[in-house]
Amino acid sequence: MNQLTLHESGPDTAPSVVFLHALGISSWMWTDQIEQLSDRFRCVGVDLPGNGESVDVPWTSFADSADQVRDVIIANGGTAHVVGLSLGGYVAISLLERFPEVVDSMVVSGATFEPLMPARVMTPLSVAISRLAKLRLVSEVGARVMQLPDDAKAMLIKDLGRVSTESVRKVYREINQLGVPNLSTEAVGKLLLVSGDDEAKQVMNGHHLLRHQYPTATTAIASEAKHFWNTQYPELFTDMIVAWANDRRVVDNLRSPALGPS
Repeated sequence: MNQLTLHESGPDTAPSVVFLHALGISSWMWTDQIEQLSDRFRCVGVDLPGNGESVDVPWTSFADSADQVRDVIIANGGTAHVVGLSLGGYVAISLLERFPEVVDSMVVSGATFEPLMPARVMTPLSVAISRLAKLRLVSEVGARVMQLPDDAKAMLIKDLGRVSTESVRKVYREINQLGVPNLSTEAVGKLLLVSGDDEAKQVMNGHHLLRHQYPTATTAIASEAKHFWNTQYPELFTDMIVAWANDRRVVDNLRSPALGPS
């Protein structure tokens, strides 16, 4: 059985932070955070199934990927702080739902708990997205949106060119079927749900949906931030991870979202 590719740095004896990337790319998206944290944490970037250097590991589901991430955490000390964005955020939430005992704390950005669009639209659209992403011009536009340097742009183009259309279709289909996760009180206390304020409406609604079901849940918004705001505002994103991991504190530069009626 093929194993997930890991990118590890930092002291072996330090607390672990496991980073889970977005769809179609890989652990390089966390370069800024890992560089800033590897002096005090054991940083583990996981290339998820069907993505990056783990492209030969079949993508099955969020639950299956969460099982594999759990194995990584167990092998790296037994527990970890977990950070996930977009696809990585959904895998992280599945991990927290299934195996809260291996999670010390969790930051999830850019995830939602409601359908992105009707299924009849989502299926053909996900296929189109996958095919377009393989075009160099589209990849270069994505690199500009993410504000990537040239070396990271080359990695983005490589990653998008090798992720399969079937993997993308499966991911979007499952996202469209998700609801609010079933979390214990302890698990809710470990989770910080964040987003940029320039995200899709469904992502912004995720704050409301989570706190409607779990009134004690912690959510926050980064101002003037897009989906990949870890590359847009890397220092702020890193400060957020540290504050939440160490003190369950939300940094001052983030704000609480305005929540409408339930």
